[in-house]
Amino acid sequence: MYWKKSLIYLFILGIMAMLMIAAQADISAEQKLVKVGKNVTIHGILKIHEGVYTLFSDTVNVNLILAPEEYLEKHGAVLADRDTLTVTGFYSDLQMLVTTIREGSKTTIIRCDLGTPYVITNDQKTYASIPATCIGTTLCSQNCPTKAITMVKSKAITDPSKCISCGICESGNGKNFKGCPTKSVHQLK
Repeated sequence: MYWKKSLIYLFILGIMAMLMIAAQADISAEQKLVKVGKNVTIHGILKIHEGVYTLFSDTVNVNLILAPEEYLEKHGAVLADRDTLTVTGFYSDLQMLVTTIREGSKTTIIRCDLGTPYVITNDQKTYASIPATCIGTTLCSQNCPTKAITMVKSKAITDPSKCISCGICESGNGKNFKGCPTKSVHQLK
């Protein structure tokens, strides 16, 4: 009898492991950069050519992955060719997923320190977790109907392009999932 329970337990663990692996395989290029990149700060001169933003510093030239221009303009970060910037973000293979832009005394935050974009497109409100209180239960990612939530460094990260603002991650599905147990998920304004 004991071996049957053990076998069932191992079978359930195997299914859970396969689901977690499948969820991790479906992450965006930006989330991959968060996983493999180093969080660094680079100071340099911005060059814009055919929609590509490149920061030239004394040591490296790096292509910047920013937010849409509308978001930057709305938050006072109007970038022009030859601007002197200090950017912070995840750097790997000569590209950087930018989290913060500093131009003079003006600072614009694009993403949290785990890569979650603060970008909201088409007036849609997306959800995000608070990294400091997220304990990595994976419940939100398991219950997200569009697979918009993945786990990066044991923290829930939402892809706003996949988020449909259903709120299941925050308040549950009305059935077996009651929402984030630590109340780490909130809707971005």
